[in-house]
Amino acid sequence: MKIALVIVFSLVASLTVCGNAAALEPNHSSSFDFHTLQLKILSPDGKRTIGSTRFIVTRGNSSEEIKGETTYIDGEHDSESVRLYVGNADSTPMLETYEHSFFNADGTLQMVDTLDAKSGIASCTSYSAGKINARRSQLEVPASHSRARPS
Repeated sequence: MKIALVIVFSLVASLTVCGNAAALEPNHSSSFDFHTLQLKILSPDGKRTIGSTRFIVTRGNSSEEIKGETTYIDGEHDSESVRLYVGNADSTPMLETYEHSFFNADGTLQMVDTLDAKSGIASCTSYSAGKINARRSQLEVPASHSRARPS
């Protein structure tokens, strides 16, 4: 259940960042097994499919990684990766890192967003007309939500 909430949160955050308020509909041809999830992305009115997204969850000793790949019918696509510290089965997952890359239909990089929850360093880099616009910020990520280093 915790993983499903993180996946949904990540997906909603991704759609918000993209400015796309598309509806989501589960792909009923694949069962949800907490390792792979595939969804259709619907138009805002919910009448047509405009893309699809697939999430894969892998688990290491004390961490989980959620990788998402999204493609749209116009050729644009994006990929994201979230690493969570999970500790033991009774602990709440905590964010370690987040990265989301957006690509134009021709495959060129459009934007990359990153967050290192331990350091609080976040960045957003956009690429347009041969120019790079990079912003970097220091964020205060609550310790209850991240695996932040104690001060």
